Amino acid sequence: MPSNAIADPANGSLILRGVKVEVNSDIGHQFAIDCTRFVEGLVTETQLRKKYALDDREWEALADHEELQRAVGAQKERRIRSGEAAREKAAALFVEAPAVLGDIIKDNTASPRHRVDAIRELRACASGAEDTTKADKERFIISINFGSHKLHKEIELKAIKPEQESLTIESKHEDEEENGEYGF
Repeated sequence: MPSNAIADPANGSLILRGVKVEVNSDIGHQFAIDCTRFVEGLVTETQLRKKYALDDREWEALADHEELQRAVGAQKERRIRSGEAAREKAAALFVEAPAVLGDIIKDNTASPRHRVDAIRELRACASGAEDTTKADKERFIISINFGSHKLHKEIELKAIKPEQESLTIESKHEDEEENGEYGF
């Protein structure tokens, strides 16, 4: 079984876990995505190297693999344009939010208002999907800033159910007989 190495960088193939893989194959595509996530700081070098069993020599050889570099560049651009990179980074940072909120809650020197706000946010994080019904409702918000005086009004929009109308169709045709049939 061949070791992990760059099989043919000019041809776009490499060897991952002892198997020759084309960069444009499904596995090569996933490897390019994982490399892109490494470049974006979402996975560590250790995680990537362990997943694909890459030693030091093989890791360094990836930097010279032009086809892989093009694939990683294309993935990075696609993830930025689609917003996938930002969403994934935000999700990774959001995992830390409860710890930060917990520190604010436990900080006796913090403003009581900040502590209460942190409690509310932590409760929202803890409840998860249960509070989504409130967020799903449509609202009309009016916010006016007069400098020293601010006016803020939120109005929850309620669904209007259309009145049930009865629909009757009346038709009289010249050739229609009294019993309702056409006289052909």
